[in-house]
Amino acid sequence: MCVERALAHKHPDRYPHLKAVKKWEELESLYTETLVVNISELAENFAMHRDTLFEQMNREQRTLMEESYRAAYNLLEEILEKRELGVWEIARAYIERLRTIWQPAT
Repeated sequence: MCVERALAHKHPDRYPHLKAVKKWEELESLYTETLVVNISELAENFAMHRDTLFEQMNREQRTLMEESYRAAYNLLEEILEKRELGVWEIARAYIERLRTIWQPAT
């Protein structure tokens, strides 16, 4: 849900069901930084504990988790690629870490 919310800020046209979402550029820097850190931490925890989590999930749950992880990973890569002010350094650090743990298939 956190990933979807961040993506809705970046691409509001893709998430019309989320009403009153400000564009990414309109967000306050502290909110943006908090979103990026939270998403990064969630992605890192998922990547680190993926096998254990998957043992406890059914196929549908695993698919949803992988899709969410992939979306988070792609969001961090997009932030890094665009060198977005105030958060690209955070994204870079987490992407480097995630690449050593588990990089999703594209």
